[in-house]
Amino acid sequence: NLKIIIMKKQLLLVMAFVAGVFTANAQEWNFSDFTAGDIAETTVIDGLTIHASSGKKVSIDGSKKTFEDYSFTQRLKFGGTGGFDAETGEPIDRILSFPVSGNATITVIGTHASSSGDPRSLMVTAGSKDVGSMEVTPGEITKKEIIYTGEATTIYVYSASSGINLYLLSVKENGTPSGIVSAEAGKEVVATEYYNVVGMRLNEPAKGLNIIKRIMSDGSVETTKACIE
Repeated sequence: NLKIIIMKKQLLLVMAFVAGVFTANAQEWNFSDFTAGDIAETTVIDGLTIHASSGKKVSIDGSKKTFEDYSFTQRLKFGGTGGFDAETGEPIDRILSFPVSGNATITVIGTHASSSGDPRSLMVTAGSKDVGSMEVTPGEITKKEIIYTGEATTIYVYSASSGINLYLLSVKENGTPSGIVSAEAGKEVVATEYYNVVGMRLNEPAKGLNIIKRIMSDGSVETTKACIE
């Protein structure tokens, strides 16, 4: 009857709104908030994977900088060029990575690691695909927004050559919300699964960044992200 149809449409609108909230995810990593010290193995902090090894560490140490509305007290030091496995393409060390579910704006604030020398390039890639880069020069702090357009993927941030220091890294997903269910399509959620940032399945959403997989009645799959405080 008409009442049931109206209630069903209202439920679909609520589901669409929730999906939109999850997809419009934003996260900021201010390295002034990280614990100081050397990172000698791959570590996940607040949804950000820091790829490192005992021979090629990533460090967090003190450095005071004022830029726009920020007053930084620490920085992340890559210490050298990012390394990927030559055969598999997997990240090995001196690389930062995080997942996105679609179109996103990545913002970086950083500096050259030396007081002199040639400019250096901070690379932002999606797998083997170049997304953009930021050039840093000695003695200057630089900010750049880099736009990623595409499907769900993992974003990698690293130095193309020699040391670069980062003070802030952020991501804001700005694509069209996925997971919206429309009455016309007749799609319904038949199952929901939760995963953490390293792909481990969870029984329920956990604190931090969650990957949410919704299986629809027509067999399609919608993936979104939620950051739970």
